[in-house]
Amino acid sequence: MITCGCVPKIVFAFTLSISVPAGATELLYAPVNPNFGGSSLNGSFLMNEATANNHFLTPKTHTTATSATSAQQEVLQNLQQAAVNAVLSLVAQQISSGLSQPNASGSYNIAGELINFQTVGNQINITLTDSTTGATTTIQIPVPTF
Repeated sequence: MITCGCVPKIVFAFTLSISVPAGATELLYAPVNPNFGGSSLNGSFLMNEATANNHFLTPKTHTTATSATSAQQEVLQNLQQAAVNAVLSLVAQQISSGLSQPNASGSYNIAGELINFQTVGNQINITLTDSTTGATTTIQIPVPTF
């Protein structure tokens, strides 16, 4: 019979593993995001982390020449948009001032857009026509009673 000195070590390890009680507790979920029940103090931290990691909103300019050109283009676009808004505001004022007249009508051509309006009974018909495509949009507004 062959005796080995490793048997008492195996038995000791086995009895030790059986005799130690397993310790476990419940898993508790605590939300972090304030939108889902977390602490409202986490809101600004989460927003700052999201902004810092968002690489899609900020365009990366490689040279100062392209940034200067884009800044000039942005200024020109803003001026153009302001001019168009001013003209459209005048057109809207003239259309609304014509409401007191029974059969008011008019036509405007602004930047390739033809704007026709006509008061028919208790309704204002506005037709927008794109001169390049010929597409038309008709808007019907009831005449307000004051």
